[in-house]
Amino acid sequence: MAGTNEQINLSGYNRSEDIFDGGAGTDTLSMTSGNDALFLDDDLTDPGTSPRISNIEVIDAGNGDDIIDLTSDDLSYGDVTILGGTGDDIVWSNAGDDVLDGGEGDDTLWGGSGADTLLGGNGEDVLNGGAGDDVLQYNADDTWGNSWYALNDGSPSEDGHNHDNGWGHDNHNGNGWGHEDGGDDGTGEYVNLGGYNQSNDVFEGGAGTDTLQMTSGNDALFLHDDVSDGDNDVRISGVEVIEAGDGNDIIDLTSDTYSYGDVTLDGGDGNDTLWSNAGDDVLLGGAGNDHLYGSAGDDTLTGGTGWDEFQIGKADGHDIVTDFTPGEDIIDLSEWNYNNFNQIQNDMHLDTDGNVVIELGNDASVTLMGVHDPDDLDADDFGFGT
Repeated sequence: MAGTNEQINLSGYNRSEDIFDGGAGTDTLSMTSGNDALFLDDDLTDPGTSPRISNIEVIDAGNGDDIIDLTSDDLSYGDVTILGGTGDDIVWSNAGDDVLDGGEGDDTLWGGSGADTLLGGNGEDVLNGGAGDDVLQYNADDTWGNSWYALNDGSPSEDGHNHDNGWGHDNHNGNGWGHEDGGDDGTGEYVNLGGYNQSNDVFEGGAGTDTLQMTSGNDALFLHDDVSDGDNDVRISGVEVIEAGDGNDIIDLTSDTYSYGDVTLDGGDGNDTLWSNAGDDVLLGGAGNDHLYGSAGDDTLTGGTGWDEFQIGKADGHDIVTDFTPGEDIIDLSEWNYNNFNQIQNDMHLDTDGNVVIELGNDASVTLMGVHDPDDLDADDFGFGT
């Protein structure tokens, strides 16, 4: 498979004149502890023949800043595990279902075609799945300090927050949501990031239906992050599914600069905060007391088990809440111009399937699937503006 046409200067890298053929079995090619360069297709180095690698299932780069380039205009190679080891590595794979593990260091991983699995390891890594349905794995490089907050309008921010609840109803899940007391373009909700896992990686899904998998701990993930280490403040692109896994997780795709949409956010178990952006998104809270924010687009929100809060952003879109339970869950309409329940009642009607619909104006609405009688709802089921 041909690659991306990026160029890396090879000056000072170790060069091998060997040809590696693993034969039958599961074979490993072990590189040195220096800065090595390894190529599948190399007709320049003696003896001037390609391919240089065949029947190798594992390539272990070892320590050092290594380059492993399996791309080729003419040759195909795949179903290989590549271990970067310690160092700032560049790994470009080819065809097949490959596993790329950058290890320690600031690594660049490119999956090529096939259903690849990419893990950067510790460091400021760039994970690009290439073509195919790939899995990009989140690594906890650090933890956020107590002075940092996730904001509902972009990059994390430090200090300067009003710590009142500010929602106009009980805060069921205890995640510390509130309203920022300042002139932000977004909603201003915040969540304290103290103790959450922090990633310094950039996740680029490429073509195909790609999945970003987070850890089983308490993770925080941002579309727009100009605070954490790394080469790019846009941390996610081309990813269609984000799986938070277990733990109390934060996925914040909001931004006052960048747009992102048509993505599925799966909170998994735990008390999760899921904030979407543009597009027609699917938000799944899973087990736990979750906060789901649907912004522009026609979003589908499912809280799962637990006491869940569904916040409907003030933007065009016809959102659906699939499992709202009156008396337990909350519909937060604090961005809209409602001061009391009577105003909401005036905007209610039933759709053709008998579900309650609230017409919010500005070509926006929210449908409460399974709620068939407006009398089942009261003021305690809603959050109002302050």
